Amino acid sequence: MRDHLAFCLLPLLLAACKSEATPATPDAGDVDAGPTWLGDAGLVVRPPIDKPLHEICGIASNPGDLPLGGDPTSTFLRQGYLNAALDLGGVMIRRDFRWFEIEATKGTFDFTTHDRLVDEAQTKKVRLLGSLLYGTPWATTQPNGDEYFPPDDPADFGAYAKAVATRYAGKVSAWEVWNEPNNGFRFWKTQLSGDPAAYAKLLGIAYAEVHAADPNATVLLGGTVFTGQLIDGAMTFLGKAYEAQPDLAKSFDVAGIHTYPAYPPTRAPEYGEGNDPPLEAKLQMHAWLLAQHGGAGKPMWITELGWPTSGSIDQAVQARFLVRATILAAYAGAGGIFWYTLRDGPHPEAFPPEDAFGLLGNDQDPGASKEATPKRAYTALKALLAITGERHPLAAAAKIEGLPDDARAIRFGGGGAKDLVALWTVTTQDAEVTWGDAPASVHDELGVQTGAVATGGQLHVGPDVTYVVIE
Repeated sequence: MRDHLAFCLLPLLLAACKSEATPATPDAGDVDAGPTWLGDAGLVVRPPIDKPLHEICGIASNPGDLPLGGDPTSTFLRQGYLNAALDLGGVMIRRDFRWFEIEATKGTFDFTTHDRLVDEAQTKKVRLLGSLLYGTPWATTQPNGDEYFPPDDPADFGAYAKAVATRYAGKVSAWEVWNEPNNGFRFWKTQLSGDPAAYAKLLGIAYAEVHAADPNATVLLGGTVFTGQLIDGAMTFLGKAYEAQPDLAKSFDVAGIHTYPAYPPTRAPEYGEGNDPPLEAKLQMHAWLLAQHGGAGKPMWITELGWPTSGSIDQAVQARFLVRATILAAYAGAGGIFWYTLRDGPHPEAFPPEDAFGLLGNDQDPGASKEATPKRAYTALKALLAITGERHPLAAAAKIEGLPDDARAIRFGGGGAKDLVALWTVTTQDAEVTWGDAPASVHDELGVQTGAVATGGQLHVGPDVTYVVIE
């Protein structure tokens, strides 16, 4: 969410920021010791998700990006969000249902603004993932307590969660409990890395209350920052939470995870560096942790993923990374993939680049009914979901010869359509490969057909995804 890691922009991390968008080689570490990012963890490889991308993808919003007010500007921006979700193929929207806004006074609930969003989403048939978060000033005795202080009594949070789930039963089917609870700088004061034991207790109470209100609801473990930068990363934080509550896996239906590369994100999703794993390994490490604690096989959703258009990341690189990351995540078994966020903020040129994560620019004019201009990432993601259609990623290998070592070729199938292959390189700029399957049409990253290839024919590939659609 906006300012989700702004705290990291301390001198220590500013010195560590990289200027290159793609490192020359992956962080493989010593062959015997394993990659440096793996540490003491293991890897559990999940099968590819067996659902089409348009069913599992979504947009992670922030309050400024998706306002709830009844004024003309808020209404315009909200409708634009819903329209974008439909235009992208019917994807979900993740939105805060903030405690302090709903229950500003203990026992008095005001759903007026959130009703507006839910009703409009229902009308347009847009699915919502609701975030139950954060605190509310009346629930903490901390001096100068704001919404980012957890409640003194987690039962108060449970009562709020139950009220919200009751209100929207049958309308909002999934609820995420807190956002980045290991981000104590920002979202779980007062401790640097949050409080894993306290979060585990709060999650358990919220899970029980949401299911009491709506037995059919899905409850998510709040997405954690995976890589530790001054704070405990996801593996460390969740390991402590499991120690405090060994049956924690019974307190969520889906494990939320945030898979940003180290902040500010500049590195390609295929690579790890230092203690920051590549995207697929983040999922495999989380799957390993789940398996250690009674959660083997529990679904995993990436509830935030993104790159800002800033510094070395221009629109072309942002699009390239987001498309590749979406394919890789689905191939690695992610059951939900939420891109952060729809629109740039008012200062996309500023650093830290919190206002530059959008799929659209920041040139909207609600008074003139003008939506912000799509960035290349928006067009490329729309093309990805359209061209894959009802297909889903397969474990079957693509029939291609001469692939460079850094290339990826992921096959999609099912849905009553012939297979297609999504193909790209990571550091190799240009390569020629031999297509070994049936004749196919060739499409670029934006979905435009650029030619055709016969069996045994040559294909040109590079860092932008190429789609080869078998005829």
